[in-house]
Amino acid sequence: MALGPGSHALVSSLRRDGSSDGQNAPPDDRGAADRMTSPRTLAALDGALVVVAVDGARWAEGLPPVPGGRDVTVAFSSADASAEHAEAVVLLGYRVVGVRDGGAGPPAAEFLVPQAVVEEHPAWWRGLTDHAAQVFSLAFGPVRRSIAAALAVHIDD
Repeated sequence: MALGPGSHALVSSLRRDGSSDGQNAPPDDRGAADRMTSPRTLAALDGALVVVAVDGARWAEGLPPVPGGRDVTVAFSSADASAEHAEAVVLLGYRVVGVRDGGAGPPAAEFLVPQAVVEEHPAWWRGLTDHAAQVFSLAFGPVRRSIAAALAVHIDD
């Protein structure tokens, strides 16, 4: 499921608790250290993969900073894009995990956003997806499998 820029339909479809504002979502009691080191597997991934075009030297300036203590990873579509832009996203709190194998097309940053972050920070989520060229919900197995190559860099070995 890919949605274009400005689409917010994915926000409601990703909420498990049925709330409209994300305020009733159950808190995540794991500490920040646990979120940074929890193993990830393709089957266990939830949330969404948000693809943002890297168009110009200052593209990252419009991205919202990661909500405090949350882990949102970023992979770049090329080594050149990573070398030029990784520092900018790190300053905003994103964790760069590398360069995606087989990335083709225009330069892009691919953000893996866990479901808990989507639910607990809806304004931040809208701010990120406003910059998106594509958003893929990981709630559906066929989507996860079809973008497995893009997700591989975000998965622990």
